Amino acid sequence: MPDTVQPIQLSGIEPSFSSPIALRMGTKINQPAEVNLNAVLQDVLHSLQYAFAAAAADVPVATPGATDTMFREFLATRTPKARAAHAARATTLFKVPVDMRRGTFGRFAAIEPAHYGKTGFDGLRSTAQPITINRDVLAHAIEKNRNATLRLSLPASVVEPTTTNKVKLTIGPEALKQMQDVQAGAKYTKLGLYIKRVQCIEETDEPSDSDEINLGGVYVTPDGKTHAVKEFTVSSDFDAGESVLYPSPQLPADWLSHPEKVQKAFGDALAKPGRLFCEWDIRSDVGWPAAYCAAVCMAEKDDGGFWKFLKQLVSKVIEVVEDAIGKSLGTAIGGGIGAALGGGWGAIVGAAIGFVIGAFLDWLTGDNPDDIMGTAKLVMSFGAATLSYYQWTGLLKQPHPDVFPLDYKKDGGHYRVLCYYQVH
Repeated sequence: MPDTVQPIQLSGIEPSFSSPIALRMGTKINQPAEVNLNAVLQDVLHSLQYAFAAAAADVPVATPGATDTMFREFLATRTPKARAAHAARATTLFKVPVDMRRGTFGRFAAIEPAHYGKTGFDGLRSTAQPITINRDVLAHAIEKNRNATLRLSLPASVVEPTTTNKVKLTIGPEALKQMQDVQAGAKYTKLGLYIKRVQCIEETDEPSDSDEINLGGVYVTPDGKTHAVKEFTVSSDFDAGESVLYPSPQLPADWLSHPEKVQKAFGDALAKPGRLFCEWDIRSDVGWPAAYCAAVCMAEKDDGGFWKFLKQLVSKVIEVVEDAIGKSLGTAIGGGIGAALGGGWGAIVGAAIGFVIGAFLDWLTGDNPDDIMGTAKLVMSFGAATLSYYQWTGLLKQPHPDVFPLDYKKDGGHYRVLCYYQVH
């Protein structure tokens, strides 16, 4: 055995970075450019921020609704230090002049906490002066948003009359090719989001010698159903420069004296499927585009309260966004996503989740001493369910598609999660 172990060079077998074509990541990219649609979503965000601030400031609510209860239960799970920080910020917001808190509370800035105590969140939106929305422009923006994702369409078949008064159905070569494309794509029924690797680039400034890192989150189906991803421990002893690979490399017993075997072990592990974070049934019955949404959350330790809160928050955002857009259009949406606006509605709500959830969590965790490292917001939009579409998006690449990075930075720490999507 050599006296020293030479560094193992893995650069040649590391996967390349490439975000899928149909993926939208982060808060800003999911923010709608159209003024009216953006105004509706900003209004939803402002109402949630006001309700959370009221809970943090311990404003008594005569008849608390589900949202008020959700925020209070979440705050009860935080550390005393974190609760005090939330309370201090909320109290300051309520004490400053109305114009100074409009950036956080929007049209609700003029509502005093005592008045909120009489209505709670359920009465908040009807209490303040309503926002002005151009319904026709908003409807056009929603339709434009729905058609924004590139998709393949099946051309109409040609129907010709015959001399026997029967109908002859003629399918042209192009139509036949696309029908075969649809048929070939139908064998792929699942979309998975996988974690391939978690890297500690820099430890946090916490007093402990090393970081305990957990991942968890939520995902939303194209028809708006929310599911939790149970939190799991990535490592209870993370130090700078270390990483966790899924699956773990199977190192031979003599790896110290045979560095080349280490490289092979890592190469084999990199080529295998990563850890499944969440999985969706591919839906072709909800219209196009169809949105598959996920929030990947990182915390410095096991934190069951946050994961429960996140699932509740996503469900609440879907509910409030549906209601807000429906009322702005003069439509009562009561039959679930898409009941009133048809196919593609899921993609609109998907983008709303990416924006509203992202903006709210950024505001919530931005300057608060909590163990939440951050939340990555992902919206994968499908424009078709055909073989050629999956090939175009790169989701069939073997042994697995290229990975893309999610970066989490807080308290001086920097962690990177390498992920990929794959259909199967």
